Amino acid sequence: MMALLRSDLWRAVGPARGRGWLWVPLACMAVFSALEVTLMCVLGTRAYDALASSTTAAAVLASPTALWSESFAGGGVLALVATVTCVMVVRADLDHGFARTLLAGRADRGACLAEKVVLAGIVSAVLVAAGALASLAPALACGLPIGAEDPLAALGWLGRIWLATWALCAVCVLAAWTPLPTVGCYLVCLLVSMGALPMLLVGLAHSSGGILRVLEPLAPALTELARWLPSAVYLATGRAAGWAAPELGPIVSALWVAASIAACALLGPRRDRA
Repeated sequence: MMALLRSDLWRAVGPARGRGWLWVPLACMAVFSALEVTLMCVLGTRAYDALASSTTAAAVLASPTALWSESFAGGGVLALVATVTCVMVVRADLDHGFARTLLAGRADRGACLAEKVVLAGIVSAVLVAAGALASLAPALACGLPIGAEDPLAALGWLGRIWLATWALCAVCVLAAWTPLPTVGCYLVCLLVSMGALPMLLVGLAHSSGGILRVLEPLAPALTELARWLPSAVYLATGRAAGWAAPELGPIVSALWVAASIAACALLGPRRDRA
C-alpha cells in the first residue's frame, strides 16, 4: 500500500513537468476561498453588507473559523472539490487500465483499493490548508479586522472539518470502486456534498402528516439518524444553518472513514472489472 501511495502522491504533484492532477483542484480551492473576502476588500464592508442577504461583514470577520466557514466550508465548496478530485483519480485509473494492471494477480487487492481512501485523507488535508490560507491572505493584505480566537480552537476546527471532509471523500471513493457508471459517481459526489440524504430524512421526519402519517412514530429516529450521516456532520462542522452535529462528530467521521476502508478491503478480492 505504501508504495502505491507514494506513486499516487508523485503523480499528484507531477514534479517533473508540473502537470500533476492536484494543481487544478488546489487552484479552484484557492480561488473560491478567496472570492468572498476579495469582494469584501474591493467593495468595502458597508457595500458588502448591502449586497449580502444572509450574513454581514462583521459576522464573517468575527473569527478565523467564522471566516473559513463562510468562505469555503459552509457553502460546500470544500466538500465538492475534494470528493470530485478523489473520484476523478479512481475513475482515471479504471478508465486508463492502470487499475486492471495493478490488481491483476495481486493478493492484496483490498489494500490497493483502500489506499485510495488514505490518499483521500491527504488530499482533504491539503485542500483544507489551501482554503484556510487563501481566505486569510486577502483579508490580511487588505487590513480587514479579523476577530481574535484561541489558536487551539481554530486548529481544532480545521481538524474537525478535515475529518468530516475525509469521511465524505471516503464514501465517494468507495462508490467509485463499484460498477457504478462514472456519471453516477460524480452524481454521488454532488449529493453527498449537498447533504441530500440527511435533508431527505429530516424532510420525511417533518412531513410525517397526511399520506406520510405512517412515518410519524419514526420521526425522532429519522431526525437522529440524519445527524449521524457524514454529510450532516460536515454541514454542522461547517456551521451550515439548521444543522447540529453529534457531540462525537469527529469520532463519527473517523468511523465512516474506517468503515469505507474496511469495505474497500472486502471489495478488493471481488473487484474484477476495470
